[in-house]
Amino acid sequence: MQQMAGELAHHLGRRATDKPLSNCMLFCYLKRWDSRISTLKPSALDSNRAKPSTPEIVSKYFENLEVAIAEYGLQERPDCVYNLDETGISPEHRPPNIIAPIKKKA
Repeated sequence: MQQMAGELAHHLGRRATDKPLSNCMLFCYLKRWDSRISTLKPSALDSNRAKPSTPEIVSKYFENLEVAIAEYGLQERPDCVYNLDETGISPEHRPPNIIAPIKKKA
């Protein structure tokens, strides 16, 4: 989170470098905006969805996707691809905490 915040501050012209923010700066930022944002812990990936998410299966999925895109000539037509969902492909089972608007579910 510190790394991303540092990069964002640099991108916005608020810092000269994109180095991570210190703990103090990050916590001050979170405290300053506590009425609008909060830290949330997203739910873990269900084990039934995690089992088919091995690197081999994910790799095979993308190989099949590449073949299908080539077969239907969609390389230059991404606007014609619908219902492509990455749900269940993430190899991460425990996502890190996130910052979100207050009263939002993770």
